[in-house]
Amino acid sequence: MNMPSIAETSNEVSDFMTPKEFARLTGVSAAQVSVMLSEGRLPVRAVRIGRLWRIPRADYEAWKSGRDQ
Repeated sequence: MNMPSIAETSNEVSDFMTPKEFARLTGVSAAQVSVMLSEGRLPVRAVRIGRLWRIPRADYEAWKSGRDQ
């Protein structure tokens, strides 16, 4: 049985973003985001999935909408 790859089946945006994507969206350097993650100073919740940090997209959107008001 041939299983489709994730790339073939995933047309939706992930529920999580990478720290690099968070940096790009906020205009902060990726290095600064790494420092903020390690110090617990990121303004949104971040979770570890294995060795990688991920930021829930919904948390980013809520944080962003609060800043826009």
